[in-house]
Amino acid sequence: MIEAVCCTSCQSIGLKRYMHRGSVNRGLLLLLLFIVPGVLYFLWYFLEGHWGCSTCGSRKVVPIIDPDTMTIEAQTESKFA
Repeated sequence: MIEAVCCTSCQSIGLKRYMHRGSVNRGLLLLLLFIVPGVLYFLWYFLEGHWGCSTCGSRKVVPIIDPDTMTIEAQTESKFA
């Protein structure tokens, strides 16, 4: 589901993105050299992700309809006005 969010870290407004921790290249290397650690790494890689800001990667995002977002939007508009 696509959901518009506001990041409380960088104050950007946009879509949230699912991000994985780790590296696919490292997982492929482990898979080629050592099968069992490679499989375990990929299980960890796909299970340990999080939704976050598409701009800065922070986990601190709130939905646009949240009252906290309205405060951030007001502060952002006052900076650029």
